[in-house]
This record gives sequence, C-alpha cells and structure tokens, in this order.
Amino acid sequence: MGIDAEVKKEVEVKILNVDRATIESKLDNIGASCLWTARVTDWIYQNYSKKYRGQIMRIRQYTYNSVQLPSELAWKGPDENDTVFKIKPEIQTRIEDPNNADSILGRIGWKKSGNREKVRTKYNYEGVDICIDENSGLSPLIEIEGTKEQIRRVVGLLGYKMSDTVGKDWKKQLPKGFNVDECRFKD
Repeated sequence: MGIDAEVKKEVEVKILNVDRATIESKLDNIGASCLWTARVTDWIYQNYSKKYRGQIMRIRQYTYNSVQLPSELAWKGPDENDTVFKIKPEIQTRIEDPNNADSILGRIGWKKSGNREKVRTKYNYEGVDICIDENSGLSPLIEIEGTKEQIRRVVGLLGYKMSDTVGKDWKKQLPKGFNVDECRFKD
C-alpha cells in the first residue's frame, strides 16, 4: 500500500479517419479477438499547480447494453519526449463509485477539465490492444497499445505505415475548432 503502486508505461499510436468495416475485416483476417464493445465516458481532471504540470486524472465509466460496468480511476503522467509514439506513465484502478471519486478529486485540488464519450470496440492480438473508437462528430479512429515493436508489427499487418500514425500530438490533427474533450453523443 502507498507509493509502491505499479506505474505502467502506456505506449500507443492512433490512426485517424479509418473505415470501421475495413479495419474489422483486417482484424478478423489477422486473428485478433474482439473482447467487447461499450459506451465509454471519460471525465478528465487537471490540477493547475506547477507540481502537476502535464498530469491528468481520469474517471472512466463503461456502459454495456444499458448496464453500468465497474469504473476506473487513472493517473497519467507527463508525455515522454517521443516523436512517433505517445508514451506516458499511468496507474489505473477500479472504483466502486465514480461520484465519490469525483468528490475526492475536487477536494484535493483536481478540477474537471473535460468530458468525452465514445463507443469503443476492443480487440486483442498477441498481447496488443487495438481499439476502434467512434466519437461523435469524428470519423472512426484506431488506437494501438503495446510495446513499440508490437505496435509497428500490428500497424503493418493492418496495411498501414508508421507515417500514417499519430502519437502524443494526435489532437492537433483533428478538425479546426473540434474539442475532443467536450465530445458527447446525443441519445
């Protein structure tokens, strides 16, 4: 207990503006396993003191067939300096009550800075997580998370080149004026 929690390095890339049916067919062809599809709601928090610059907290809720699944709390550290991959330290844990987590974060100085919803379909291929995300107002995108070598391999298997991917600066590739942190679906 305490500060000995496992800090994982998240390494990922995104490929924007993909055709969902084409990607699903390619994932099927390489033998990727579809794990689930759910509506994902993220609340993003920032603490604006210098001590926490570049860090965020996130509460994530999953809804599957109108059923609320366990939520997650994540801390994400500053991006590492990499021009190809998005790399950042992270710690995640399940939480029972996202409203209580929201209250705790507010009381310790973390301010809600954004909210986004997406429909996410998660696949796995040889230990690599591949997610198809559909955000309201955007074309589908894929996120590939694993080691650098695993990511390079999967990008190639899906028929892309690494130059087709975006890393930590992916939000800069979005349409002008589009704020992915204020992205919600209309029911």
